[in-house]
Amino acid sequence: MASIKLPIVGGAYKDPNSAIGCQTCINMYPEVTQDSYKSVSALLPTPAMKTLYDKGIKAPCRGFAALSNGSIYAVYGHELYRLDDTFEPMPDVYIDGDKPVIIAENSQYAAFVSDSTVYTLDMITGEWAQYGAQLLYPADDVTTLAQRFIFNRRGTGQIFWTDTLSTNIDPLSFATAEASPDNVTAIQAHQKTLWIFGETSTEIWYATGDNNAAFLPMQGAAIYAGCLLPRTIERFGESLVWLSNSINGNSQVVMTQGYQVQRISNHALEKELTSYDTTDASAYVYQETGHSFYVLNIPKENKTWVFDGATSLWHERALFRYGEFVRHPSEYHAMHRGQHVFAHADQVIMMTISNSSMDNIGDESLPQVRERTTHAVSRTQGMIRHNRLTLIAQQATGQPNSIDDPQVMLSWSDDDGVSWSDTRWRGLGKRGEHKKRTFWTRLGASRNRAYRVRVTDAGMLVITGAELEVS
Repeated sequence: MASIKLPIVGGAYKDPNSAIGCQTCINMYPEVTQDSYKSVSALLPTPAMKTLYDKGIKAPCRGFAALSNGSIYAVYGHELYRLDDTFEPMPDVYIDGDKPVIIAENSQYAAFVSDSTVYTLDMITGEWAQYGAQLLYPADDVTTLAQRFIFNRRGTGQIFWTDTLSTNIDPLSFATAEASPDNVTAIQAHQKTLWIFGETSTEIWYATGDNNAAFLPMQGAAIYAGCLLPRTIERFGESLVWLSNSINGNSQVVMTQGYQVQRISNHALEKELTSYDTTDASAYVYQETGHSFYVLNIPKENKTWVFDGATSLWHERALFRYGEFVRHPSEYHAMHRGQHVFAHADQVIMMTISNSSMDNIGDESLPQVRERTTHAVSRTQGMIRHNRLTLIAQQATGQPNSIDDPQVMLSWSDDDGVSWSDTRWRGLGKRGEHKKRTFWTRLGASRNRAYRVRVTDAGMLVITGAELEVS
């Protein structure tokens, strides 16, 4: 009898051709040990969510930003909510349109771009105003650099900007991106430079300090990967990450390294993204326990994919509702007074991280269902008998003052994840049962087997490995 280490610790790699890869990793993420080996050694549980504020209103979250005056502003429907000591709508403020609202500030004013209208908020006086003819051109996006607001001119390759610490726009304050003849789709200030995204290319400009030519392109700093989905562009440490588009193809997630980009999505994810309707895709970034996460939401496909900068591996986040996984409801993130704050995608709810094993969001309380599927154990001509599978995991995960024995479910597939066996249940141990071992025996024989582990009620499940005894 031989013992095999089952490759249970790892990221998601679910290829449409399941013979290539059928690995899932849902509501769990790999951890790297901080020793000399730097190896991926455990699967940790993703955090649950709990409600901070719930207004009891259903409305899409169109925009969200933490500004330098210490408040968070969230656009739900046509209302602007302010989170400071309370979470309330701002009176006499109406934001038109239905598209996402882009928010930027220059330390005195905040600008809100909504459909064809741009609004400003004086963060000192609280005055709310709407740009009139002085906006010059319709805009889709806004950012700030050198204390100026910079806008794109919709449907063109041009940008235009305001005076310093002002909302005034000089009619001569505009320029054209010329590295590639495509329209400007997004703009982003990053590392004291201005990144101008086109449909298939990206240019990098710098602030000159000259009022007559406030911004100029950096020579030789052009990237032939653009962006059609501006809401996927996020700062990720010292880099930018986005869902890219180029003249050669699309649906790659890329990250900048200096003035170049590298691909961080894998083949399996790219095949999925190619099949998706990504027109409403968006992303946010947050950091927790030393991991930086790029969270990519695809609402029309009910999917949330997450890239972990600590391991360069992907996993999924999801709610488990009515017997199936659906996208995670968080749409935006910011830190507020030392606390993570997430905006709900379609309800006027602010959420934060919870230590519970349940997602308590609004009037819903859902268990955190976690799933890990391994790739096939072997590909041989002969049959292998699977005698015993031992899950190496944190035991005794029952809650304090409880006799509950959290259960882990095991099933397997002998056809690369096309069909699955019946589920076998085992306990992870009541509180205090630290010597308990979770294992299954008499698992039959197979030439090619993938295992799937799923847990619904263990709040702090940590998987460090699995051993399979075969003959």
